[in-house]
Amino acid sequence: MAKYQLLYFLFFAIQQSLNWPLLKFFGWRGPILFWDTNAVLASADCYSSVGLAVFNAADGDPCTGYIYGSNLLRFLTFLNLGENRASLFGWTFLITLAIIFGFLTFLLKPDGFYKASFLYLIFISPPLFLLIERGNFDSLIFIFFFTAVILYSYGCKFISFCIILTISTWKFYTYPLAILMLFAIKSAYLRLIGSALFLLGIIQALKDLSFIPNISVAVADGSFGVQVWGSYLNRLNIPVDVISSYVFGVALLVITLCSLLFFKSKIVLDTRVFSDFGAKQRFSSLLFQSSFVVFFSCYMVGLNYDYRLIFLSTTSIGFVLLGSNFQKLEFPQGLVWILTIVCMWFSYNSNLIQPVGDFAMILLICIFAVNLARLHASFVTFQLGAKKKFIKNVTGSRKTRFKKSAF
Repeated sequence: MAKYQLLYFLFFAIQQSLNWPLLKFFGWRGPILFWDTNAVLASADCYSSVGLAVFNAADGDPCTGYIYGSNLLRFLTFLNLGENRASLFGWTFLITLAIIFGFLTFLLKPDGFYKASFLYLIFISPPLFLLIERGNFDSLIFIFFFTAVILYSYGCKFISFCIILTISTWKFYTYPLAILMLFAIKSAYLRLIGSALFLLGIIQALKDLSFIPNISVAVADGSFGVQVWGSYLNRLNIPVDVISSYVFGVALLVITLCSLLFFKSKIVLDTRVFSDFGAKQRFSSLLFQSSFVVFFSCYMVGLNYDYRLIFLSTTSIGFVLLGSNFQKLEFPQGLVWILTIVCMWFSYNSNLIQPVGDFAMILLICIFAVNLARLHASFVTFQLGAKKKFIKNVTGSRKTRFKKSAF
């Protein structure tokens, strides 16, 4: 595993030292190193002096235009972290992401050309390059998210919920996952505490959102989501408002899902996958489900920055990991791998090819949704079967004891 992590670190470090030549060639390179990190940390510096005025609409004042949660600023201010620590943050994000990418590569065991190509084409795709090059704070969200998934796989459900709830107050798109994790807590006492914390988090988020003038992306370039198709129509001089754009995107998603249901047997993983819930399968299942919830939340909100396609990449990796014990590059894994690469490379600001990447994203969402439903149905069946077997064993042992006592 360490060799993969070192490989990713060296690759990204070399890109950094060469000033990200690929991004520079396509005109995507930021004006300064770790541009997004600088912007957020500058807002943290301003927050200590101007307070909530950092949420004001950007008007040329460097202390305005902040669009995330105020708790993130409080956290950074409490740790006395400002713009002078931008390089430290950027390199920390780079190293930690290299460690996570190496860990996922180790789990997938890319022993063949196709597996290795799939992983490397994902991890060097434009959205992830930009995520690292800009030092975007979505890296921090992803790092905490991944930590929460690992802890959850070991049974630390309440701690995982607290982590997801915390990052939800920083950037709001992980709130749906926090809700699902709250319902999964079995202890009534911890669930009550979690509900109170969640309520406080929602109140804080609504308060922050009331300060933010605009958090959506106005154009399709460098963004994705259910409203992107309306943006394409506007480019064709077909005027579409926000609501119509949303309805059109949802309708396209539903039509695609209904169409794919005719090929359900082709897009569902091997049934043996759903009957094995060992440690590796449990982590793979959690990674797949959690990543999909976060990614789908971003997709349905509207136009989201393509940095967040990192959650699509881990959804696909979790999906492939679920079937890696039983299948090679066959349907639906091979199809998912190809569609993921198309999404990661073409949905990002690729001009005329961008709609191809966005439609591949719709196909992936539908495939994941069908498999998610199948996974939950099989898990319920598995639990019911285990319960019946337990009852049968208990009643059988009682009958045996009764017969022995009769003699």
